Amino acid sequence: MVLFDQHIRRAITAIYLILCIQHTSAFRILSKRDNLNSGTSSTGCPFAKLANQANSGIDTANDILGPVFSSVAEPSLKLGEQIRPEPGFYYQEPNITANPPDQRGPCPGLNLLANYGYLPRNGIVNLTQVLEATSRGFNMGTDLALVLGATAVYLTGNILTETFSIGGPDPRVGICNAGGLDRHPAVECDISPNREDYYTGKCDNHHLSSRRFKQNVKCAEQQCGLFNLAAMTQQYSQNADYSKTNNPSLSYSIPSLLVSVGAHIFYPYFFSNGTYKAGGTPDYTSISYIVGAKLVTTNNDYDFEYVPERWPECNNSAGKPWYRRGTGFGFAAFLAIVPLVYAANPVFPEFGQVGTSNLTPQTIACDLYEAILQLTPACLAQTVQNGFDVTTWIIAKLDPIFSQTTFGCPACSFSNNGGNSPLNPNTNKTNNSTCFAKTNQYYKVYFPTASK
Repeated sequence: MVLFDQHIRRAITAIYLILCIQHTSAFRILSKRDNLNSGTSSTGCPFAKLANQANSGIDTANDILGPVFSSVAEPSLKLGEQIRPEPGFYYQEPNITANPPDQRGPCPGLNLLANYGYLPRNGIVNLTQVLEATSRGFNMGTDLALVLGATAVYLTGNILTETFSIGGPDPRVGICNAGGLDRHPAVECDISPNREDYYTGKCDNHHLSSRRFKQNVKCAEQQCGLFNLAAMTQQYSQNADYSKTNNPSLSYSIPSLLVSVGAHIFYPYFFSNGTYKAGGTPDYTSISYIVGAKLVTTNNDYDFEYVPERWPECNNSAGKPWYRRGTGFGFAAFLAIVPLVYAANPVFPEFGQVGTSNLTPQTIACDLYEAILQLTPACLAQTVQNGFDVTTWIIAKLDPIFSQTTFGCPACSFSNNGGNSPLNPNTNKTNNSTCFAKTNQYYKVYFPTASK
């Protein structure tokens, strides 16, 4: 874990530097280079008029999606890109009716890798498997995968076996299971590209949100049909605005900032067909298949049904192969891009309500409580029993202050934290453990409109 600690320290240092330089001339130069300030670049597209129709009414969904997104150029392959899936790996839908079910959760990339057998199909994974699968499937640098994977083990899984669930809590993780990737706020966090916040989604932070992906499509329309860095920066900015306005329990710690901004960056840099910035195209076909967004029409409007995540393959309706990026994308390259996206709409770390009417004594108190719980895994001490003792001791001490007084936190502020033990079950009344689904449920439209 020494290497993991070094990476975390580097990440935290980099984020604080980001907060200091976001408005400097250096940032403005980078922004100009990557065209992040050009929210109207679609005016140079031959289909620019369609972008304006998105908000003014359409006859059918294809009137928007057809011409713009089907006219994107084929990827240019220059760096030894390789087709995925490889021979011997095949798509298979998760078995969500099994007992226990195959686990799928908030990360489309991990869901996809499990659907092809790069990760165990049951969704119960260990750190070594994640490092190998993310490299083989998406060419993610080992150092970046290590930071994300080790954090997932530490905050949501079993550090004794380096195992975690890519979805909800699961007994196969063993004791110390702290909720899987669905656990909020840990690795999963608010201001996701296409998942709702835990609070605004009424505890559903793991299904694809139709209204958010619809918004994402409109951002891509303004970039000639590409989900490039400019489109995803706009998506992040709009998602941040929504969360600041509508989520009084907005959770945005330093680790959350990395994951939230990073998830938007991953769309072009990992989901693009080919190598982004070297001829690869983050087109609609690639993105919609990989995140599991299936277009469905309803009267004169359209939505996106959530379906299992997969690559576009030659033998399916996409009709063309998908190529993994040809070069690795690691932690240093990732950190260099974070400030470009984050500065489009900064959210104050730890206290996301700063600058909004949601900043109150209650939300400040809940932010403090949430920060403590976020860094309190089930296995904290050297032995399993001590781990449970420490966790339940913290919760028992803080609950009378935060859940039974005027500082009471909303039920959907954070999910079940700390896991359970036959010797010392978690009885935290503030956390709403009933919000956990057993696993993702597919073939349904989630959040066609904002949750009320």
